[in-house]
Amino acid sequence: LGVTYDGGSVVTGITLYNNGATETPTNVNSGTLAASIGTNVNNIGRTPTSDEFNGSLGMLAVFTAAKTAADMLRFAKLAGFA
Repeated sequence: LGVTYDGGSVVTGITLYNNGATETPTNVNSGTLAASIGTNVNNIGRTPTSDEFNGSLGMLAVFTAAKTAADMLRFAKLAGFA
């Protein structure tokens, strides 16, 4: 699973990738984000009113530059998922 975020305040700025292919969400609760998602990787899976993610993540990568769909497919292939 890969996720990109354009830094904006609209839900359409979030793109999900499954094995390098773009996934279209079928259920979106709102068209806007209440606040910026931010870049604090210490809060993955956490909201202001929830606990932290209680699990594990493998092959986690955080980038400071925008990634394209082609980049996400290449990463999935390198990891053996596509």
